[in-house]
Amino acid sequence: MPKDKPAFYVYMVTGDIYYFAVHISQYYGFAYRVGEHYYKVEITNNPVKDSRGFSLNELLENKFYKKVAEATPIKEDFFKDRASKFLNETKR
Repeated sequence: MPKDKPAFYVYMVTGDIYYFAVHISQYYGFAYRVGEHYYKVEITNNPVKDSRGFSLNELLENKFYKKVAEATPIKEDFFKDRASKFLNETKR
């Protein structure tokens, strides 16, 4: 599981199309390099062929993402608390 929280998130919505970017400081097999210690993961419901953006299903099926997502978080209690507080907000 990531050691550091993402540097920042970017959300964009236009009509029914969304774009979500997570900027992170370490490499995972599903992120692409932007610069030294700077990587990015993009998720959209409107992926463009040959772009770096994943559809949500593509990301969830990515073997590198699965490995990270299934790992025990470093601050497991923090994430369990967040999940229980916001479960109905994120499962729509």
